[in-house]
Amino acid sequence: MKKILYLECASGISGDMFVAAMVDLGVDRTGLLAMLKKLQLEQVSFKLEKVCKNGFSGTDFEVEIHEHHHEHHHHDHHEHHHEHHHEHHHEHH
Repeated sequence: MKKILYLECASGISGDMFVAAMVDLGVDRTGLLAMLKKLQLEQVSFKLEKVCKNGFSGTDFEVEIHEHHHEHHHHDHHEHHHEHHHEHHHEHH
């Protein structure tokens, strides 16, 4: 039997919530995570887990980005000073 899902996303769709809903509808979580691993995104990890919040149970899908923080030294190499000398004429009374 072929299954068809129609989505009406007039205002957009949240990707993480959509993936979690698809897992709740029967998408194989092991296969999904294996497919995501094939993307070879070194600084990204994915987590699927069953949760219960405020009496509602469902699946939570998280995408975590692990950024490497490099220490940057900001030296203003363009800093320069100009001295300007102007003659000023004043009348003294």
